[in-house]
Amino acid sequence: ALCPAPGCSAEVIGRVRGLFDALGGTIMVDEHRFGLMGELAGHGQAALYYVLDSLIQWAVMQGFSRPEATALVAQVMASASAAVSAGDQSPVELQNRLCTPGGSTVRSMAELDERGVRAALIACIDGGRFRR
Repeated sequence: ALCPAPGCSAEVIGRVRGLFDALGGTIMVDEHRFGLMGELAGHGQAALYYVLDSLIQWAVMQGFSRPEATALVAQVMASASAAVSAGDQSPVELQNRLCTPGGSTVRSMAELDERGVRAALIACIDGGRFRR
């Protein structure tokens, strides 16, 4: 995230943006939203690791070795991340492509909703209960 100070020249902003883009990408944000980037980057990354570990644990429970499970889950995450990064479809559109009506994937998504996983992830990223 980049939030230039008032009066910062376009040249300096461009140079800094070039450095940031070399590390992965840049989004311009207003100062009042800058702190939220830390929550999303920190809490969000930790939440994704939690989800990835859960997927790895499931694969191990099914008989895959931990290295196999980790490699498989990393590829699943990389594929999903690439699809979202392409920007052609929203995450829900991508999810719906995988959910055959009446199939096991749509039932699995319903299980997540029934257990309140979306609400829990939003609360996790928000971190509101930890603010003073």
